[in-house]
Amino acid sequence: MDGELVNGQPSDTDPDQRRGRADPAPAAPAKQSEVFWREFPYYLSIGMTAEQYWDGDALLPRYYRKADRLRQERANTEAWLQGAYVYDAILGAAPVLHAFAKKGTKPRPYREEPFPLGEKAEGEAAAKPDKPGVPAGLAYMQTFMASFNRRFASRTPQRGDSASLAREARQVACASPLDSLRRKK
Repeated sequence: MDGELVNGQPSDTDPDQRRGRADPAPAAPAKQSEVFWREFPYYLSIGMTAEQYWDGDALLPRYYRKADRLRQERANTEAWLQGAYVYDAILGAAPVLHAFAKKGTKPRPYREEPFPLGEKAEGEAAAKPDKPGVPAGLAYMQTFMASFNRRFASRTPQRGDSASLAREARQVACASPLDSLRRKK
């Protein structure tokens, strides 16, 4: 029995037996108690007490693992959100930091409110009215579109007539839509 295990396999501690073997014996599966002791520090680190681990409900470790995964996801989201705020602040200051920035360039003001998080906050943000300059800009673009379409409504492009169309488009693009409104009055 010297140099043999209880199951009849040669012992790894016997050097004579090791040299003669071509393939090593498969490793014995870990005992359940070894697995429990190996995982014990992890469960202690995520907040489970020793009493809960050894004597508590068998499903409790599963819920602790799930809670730990949710905690990690929350920390990851918070780190991402902090990065988003830093990124937004740097972009706001970027016009001033540019080496060839014109004199009088000002940074974009910092956000007045935080990013909307969650479905409720996103819905509230979408329901808020636009900034004061948006309707005026929209009216300007609609006037421009109407005057541009009016100039080209009667004309259909002919072959070889692209140069005159391009010239006319440049004239329309350079003219202010407010000019066409002033002419009407």
